[in-house]
Amino acid sequence: MRAMTNSLVTVLGALLDAVDEIDENTYVIRHFKVLLALLPHYLEASRPEAEIAGVWVVQHRLRFESPGGVHAPLGSYSHSVTVPSNTELIFFAGQVGIRADGTTPPDISGQADQAFANVVALLSAHGLGVESIVKIAVYIVAGNDGEAVKRARVEHLGGHAPASTTIYVPALVSSEWLVEVEATAARPAAHEQSGRNAE
Repeated sequence: MRAMTNSLVTVLGALLDAVDEIDENTYVIRHFKVLLALLPHYLEASRPEAEIAGVWVVQHRLRFESPGGVHAPLGSYSHSVTVPSNTELIFFAGQVGIRADGTTPPDISGQADQAFANVVALLSAHGLGVESIVKIAVYIVAGNDGEAVKRARVEHLGGHAPASTTIYVPALVSSEWLVEVEATAARPAAHEQSGRNAE
């Protein structure tokens, strides 16, 4: 089922790109584009949360890919992400495990959970979900449990697979901090969003 829906997502993305090349004043094409735009919403309603990222790819034409010629991804990430020209990138500062009240959990599990929760909160402040993340970097202080960080990532990002880098480092700015998470997200450009709202 997953392979079939992923294939359908790829086909729909290609159709949207192809239709963009045709005169938008053509009556049939205008209505065909409306149908294509609505179809992902029906797909989203019937797919598990881990696959919603594929629907977002169709709607905004982000492409999360792992082409042949290199090894398969070793985790929940993609080897490359293609971002279309009509897209804004949002760069988030690295997030450490500090709670809103200024306190910090004492261990790597608590800090990783809070760091990813902070990323999700920042996305939400921009009206975005985790599926909008196109690149993520995780810095772990050497000697700490990388599996605890992985569990926190899965807890907060689910099956979303952006381009990703994980690095063990000697230390972060504060000796209290054990992990830092940095994310970049993408969304339709402001002029495109306002155009769609007007429609």
